[in-house]
Amino acid sequence: MLDVYFISGLGADQRIFQHIQLQRCRQHALHWITPHRHESMQAYARRLSAQIHTTQPLLIGMSFGGMMAIEISRILQVKGVILISSVKTRAELPPYFQLLHVFPVHRWLPYSWLQALGIRWGKWLFGPQCPSTHHILNEVIRHTDETFFRWAWQRVISWKTSYLPERLIHIHGNRDHMLPLCFIKKVDHVIPGGTHLMVLDHAEEINPILQQLIDEYFDAAS
Repeated sequence: MLDVYFISGLGADQRIFQHIQLQRCRQHALHWITPHRHESMQAYARRLSAQIHTTQPLLIGMSFGGMMAIEISRILQVKGVILISSVKTRAELPPYFQLLHVFPVHRWLPYSWLQALGIRWGKWLFGPQCPSTHHILNEVIRHTDETFFRWAWQRVISWKTSYLPERLIHIHGNRDHMLPLCFIKKVDHVIPGGTHLMVLDHAEEINPILQQLIDEYFDAAS
């Protein structure tokens, strides 16, 4: 049976995948750990991968978790990687992310200000489409560890890998304001109306795609 490991977005936990319901596989969640000061993304991925206790897992990563899934696939032999609301390389990041090199507000501003900005603009950026999703978003913003937040944003804007796993599937929404679809080079499945948090609000459309991939694409190669 295929082991599937889920990696949530920046600061989020396994609640982000609470509506993902899959059959004929074992589901696991990777939990974020505290980064070391100046730790590289590759070094962090190596420590995070210690939570994987199976051979050739399938990794499903949402947003920053998708980037981390790619980094882990450079370390471990995996069955494949599925990205949801994420990017495959730095080239798919919106150009305005590069402004953070010039104006690194994620490093300068008091963390309480950054949290307030996230709550103020989060509804537009992440696109929660129901009260429960909006509640989870605000909880994530309020409880994300400051050290992890500042470290992760710096890793995002400085990500330079060009490596792609051999078996990679990308699922993206056409209403994602955080990582707009127009900057993504190749998408395997587009979810109409899908926002950055579509894994919560559009699970009914994503679940059949994931199940078909597990049944016909990834598990078939066992």
